[in-house]
Amino acid sequence: FLFSLSHESLRDGDTWAKVLGEAAAQGMLPDHVVKDGAKGIAKGVEMTFDLAQQRDDAFHAIYLAGKAVFKLEQRAYSCISKEDKASNALAKTKQDNRRSLAKSLYWAKDKCKKAIERYTLAERAFRKLRRTFCSINFTTGELLTPEAAVSLLKQAIALLQESGHRDCLSVATYLDNRLEGLTFATTALYKRLVALDEHYSDTAISLACRFFEKKRKLKKMDQRQRQEAKTEMLAVYYLLYNELDSKNADSLMNKIEQLLISRHMASSAIEGFNATLRSYLYVRKGVNQGFLELFKAWHNLRKRRWGRYQGTSAYESLTG
Repeated sequence: FLFSLSHESLRDGDTWAKVLGEAAAQGMLPDHVVKDGAKGIAKGVEMTFDLAQQRDDAFHAIYLAGKAVFKLEQRAYSCISKEDKASNALAKTKQDNRRSLAKSLYWAKDKCKKAIERYTLAERAFRKLRRTFCSINFTTGELLTPEAAVSLLKQAIALLQESGHRDCLSVATYLDNRLEGLTFATTALYKRLVALDEHYSDTAISLACRFFEKKRKLKKMDQRQRQEAKTEMLAVYYLLYNELDSKNADSLMNKIEQLLISRHMASSAIEGFNATLRSYLYVRKGVNQGFLELFKAWHNLRKRRWGRYQGTSAYESLTG
């Protein structure tokens, strides 16, 4: 549900406080807010919802880190290509030009080695960062504790810093400044999962979480990875049903799925909305508040054609 869409000239704390204040006046009182790195929204939330927990957005953390890793990967491939060309040139050259080309090949190999090392460090950091936002520790198979999440995040930061690339250093600083905020969602989920201990074993809870973490990533896998993931999900499902009877296993699976669905750690929803709105802004070559009010009404009242809430509107889901 889009509660506000406001045409403003500034994005400072006072502007955010005014916009959020309109929602507060209508009874909005969030327990937590997921936000990007902008200081204006942080200040606005403090001024309006001072008791709300401010969670830093996992979407931007992963996006920025992924962008840096991709750049290093492309640079590594470029260095490999240059080394290959230098090697071929040396193999085909005449004797009088051999010394110069051998020197070029030496420098190309050295540059290539360093580029691959930088990419390897950044890629390892990216994998650790993604694991920070999971519900289980895939190394141990146990639930991911808040302490383990912070540890993974610190390891990712250290690896990014070790790579020495300016983009990686920038991402490392971004993550370090949001160390606590990025793990708030993991901490909240962990507490709710541990509360299930009264009725289910730790093993059963971990198995159910593993099943849904794999299911969540299926769409982004290629055919081979998807088949491997499905095989692992079947194995986990089998182990879970050996741990519990079918009725309790189904009950636990439903509870875990609902907990994971309600885990608020990324602004993917608003980023998707921005992509929808941007196309209209491009066509109109500008915008005014009247148009934004109409767009907000359309967004909240239209029936969704796909997704978890297919066939309902945002307003209907909110109000019943």
